[in-house]
Amino acid sequence: SGARNRIHSVGPAMKNVTGLVRGIYLDTFIDSVLIANNMISIGFGDTNDVRYDGIYDASMAGALRVFVGYNSVSIGGTSMGIAGSSGINHTGMSPIRLRNNAFSNLRGGGGGFHQTLVNGTPSWFPGSSDNNVLYNLNSAQLTGWLGGPMNLATWVSTTLGDFQSVNADPKFVNPPAGDLHIDSTVYSPADNAGTSLLTVADDFDSQFRAPAPDIGADEYTIASPGSFTLLQPADDAANQPVSGTLTWAPSAAAGSYDLYL
Repeated sequence: SGARNRIHSVGPAMKNVTGLVRGIYLDTFIDSVLIANNMISIGFGDTNDVRYDGIYDASMAGALRVFVGYNSVSIGGTSMGIAGSSGINHTGMSPIRLRNNAFSNLRGGGGGFHQTLVNGTPSWFPGSSDNNVLYNLNSAQLTGWLGGPMNLATWVSTTLGDFQSVNADPKFVNPPAGDLHIDSTVYSPADNAGTSLLTVADDFDSQFRAPAPDIGADEYTIASPGSFTLLQPADDAANQPVSGTLTWAPSAAAGSYDLYL
């Protein structure tokens, strides 16, 4: 198993180079593998024609299962060629299961696809992946299936999975520095959006997972939102119509609002 690793700032600093950079590389034949609570941040500051994969799974058919849960992955930098990138790239023949991962791909440029989930084999079964936060710079190419790019809706209908996953920014603190904790001062779609897993009871910092766990390597407590400011109509305004529109300035760290009249 591989757990609680912080992997960042790996790869060539020189421009005009090619090659492969993989945060975690899986190549097993006989054992089941658990990959959990890792923070992987690679590619930031790099301008080259290198392919970056946060997690690369080449496990062969002999492996019983590859389980990837509660990982936070962020890819950055700029491609100047045809090389693409991914949060996780599944090329092996072993069954894989993904739950509660946050994959953010901020890499851009070049002629390749910069994606979150990529599958290149027939060993990805219905329900293999769910409860993930997925984000990149081009939502039409958010995922990759057998060489073709897909948005989240097409991916869901094709794979029959990721029904509870979302296409949104997980709000990491500082990906270029390798800090993939969630920023608790703003709302994150990772908040209480995971599903409980018996195999993983705590997080990257050894904090216990809540019954409704957060997605990614960080189980965090969101800051209490401040009160919002009503802009229109003014508080206690008289002679207002029965129906109308309320407008207010949003509060940081608030994911939704309950309105009582």
